[in-house]
Amino acid sequence: MAPVAQPKLKFAKILVRADLLPGAWLNPGQNFLESCGLDTTQDCSFRLKGRRRSFAVGLERRGNTLQFSHGWNVFARESCLKKGDKCSLRFLGRDSQGVVKILVKRTPKHMLPSTENAAPVVVLREGAWKEAGKEATS
Repeated sequence: MAPVAQPKLKFAKILVRADLLPGAWLNPGQNFLESCGLDTTQDCSFRLKGRRRSFAVGLERRGNTLQFSHGWNVFARESCLKKGDKCSLRFLGRDSQGVVKILVKRTPKHMLPSTENAAPVVVLREGAWKEAGKEATS
């Protein structure tokens, strides 16, 4: 019997300056964390696609969310992540010691589809909202 393929659990984000500052945290979102079974503080191993070196990045509680914290900034700097790059995280599973393994793919800003030539937004109808059922439209 063929092995069952595991779903590709991913999170992607266009990086902003704040994601790359010293001491920055990266919030991968609750859906990604729950899909991967990540619900407690723990160490993770990040590796940039195409490279062999791994980096220890902590998943820590910040308020009521879990976010990648210590080690994220070192990983981002050493991986040459830049503002405007698309950063895609893929959950690979756990190693033999139970450490979460995450593969990171960097798509440089200049390789992303341009939004300059995107079709303009067209407003079909404007409405002024009042009481339910008594909206005025133009």
